[in-house]
Amino acid sequence: MKQTTPLSRGLAWIGAVLVWTPIVFPVLLSLSFWIQHRIFRFDFLMPAELLILFFPGSLMLYAAARQIGHLASAIGRTALFALLALAASQGTAVLTGLASGAREATGWPLILTVTFLVIYTVFVVHQGALALTMLRWMKTNSR
Repeated sequence: MKQTTPLSRGLAWIGAVLVWTPIVFPVLLSLSFWIQHRIFRFDFLMPAELLILFFPGSLMLYAAARQIGHLASAIGRTALFALLALAASQGTAVLTGLASGAREATGWPLILTVTFLVIYTVFVVHQGALALTMLRWMKTNSR
C-alpha cells in the first residue's frame, strides 16, 4: 500500500466532482425547471454531452488511484467501457442514419442507440461510486 498524499487527495476530490457532474447536473436542471414551471423535463443526453467533464475526471481518479495503489484497474476499466459504450452509441446513430436525420427515430436503430447510451450512463454512475469508495478508503487509511 502506498501513502496517501495531498496531491492524491486533491486529484481524487476534483475527479469525483467532475465524474459526478454529468449525472447530478441534469437532475438539478430538471428539478429547477419542475419547480419553476411544474413541467418535468429531463435531458437524458446530457451525460454524453458532458463527456468533456467525465473524461478528465476519470483521468484524475485513475492518477490518484495509481498513486495510492487502490482501485486503479477498476477505475481504468470502467472509464474504458464507458467510452466504448458512448462510441457504440454514436457509431450506431451515424451508421443507421439517425444522426443525420436520414432515418426516422423509431424502431431497432433508436432502441440500440439508446441502449448503448444507457450503458454509458450506468458506467458513469459506476465510476462515481468508485470515486466515493476511493475517497472513503483514503479517509480511513490516511496517516
